[in-house]
Amino acid sequence: MGGRGASSGIKRSSKGAGTAASGDMVLGVLQSEIDKLKGTQDHQSPYSIKWQDVKAQYAKVGITVTDQHAQDVYNAVQSFSGSGYTPMRTAMSKFQKGLPLTQQEHVWLDRYKLCEEWCKVAPVFASTKTSVIYRGISKGYSPNTIAYAQKIQSLKVGETFTLDNMPSSFSSQLSTARAFAGGKGNIIIHAPTASLKNSTSIKGMSLHSGEDEILVANYGAKISKIDNQLSNGDGYYHIYLQ
Repeated sequence: MGGRGASSGIKRSSKGAGTAASGDMVLGVLQSEIDKLKGTQDHQSPYSIKWQDVKAQYAKVGITVTDQHAQDVYNAVQSFSGSGYTPMRTAMSKFQKGLPLTQQEHVWLDRYKLCEEWCKVAPVFASTKTSVIYRGISKGYSPNTIAYAQKIQSLKVGETFTLDNMPSSFSSQLSTARAFAGGKGNIIIHAPTASLKNSTSIKGMSLHSGEDEILVANYGAKISKIDNQLSNGDGYYHIYLQ
């Protein structure tokens, strides 16, 4: 679910890699049209997805990209699954706040935007083995991680869980989410697969395929239930999305 492994290099392609079209368009094609064509897909076998498959998926939804663009997307997703996770999120957070970025942070931001673009184009995760995916969040020890966890725990039923408008890692395995949460007292997010959009399995591309990772760019899910560690018996703070 991000944060480990080796980084992959990426270069800008002639079609403007590193940028995803805003609003309802992705590289000139309406998102509504893409949604009709991209379909659904379960987890893939480890390392079974190559950059050529990425290019073919763009073509499936009516988007022609260069080989370089497809390679850039593939490398960005692989990087996100490994050591690129933290610098990508740091760069995006600074960008959202209007803070200046270093040259390297601009590179990480471009990669992260390619990950978001891929979420909009790739098949939506669906599985006969699970109807829920999970994200583990640790309170950590730094002021930033503690503040972030406190912000999440301040949310109420009926409010929107935005994922900070960043593509985020979930897993189809509760055990994986618990491992990333870091033990009792931390947070587990539950999201039903039936409501997923712009969310795709990256198991076949991930540097850590055993995590059964789903890259989620759903930013508007509502909170349907909250179960705190004092009442649920397992020691975790559970937030359920609808």
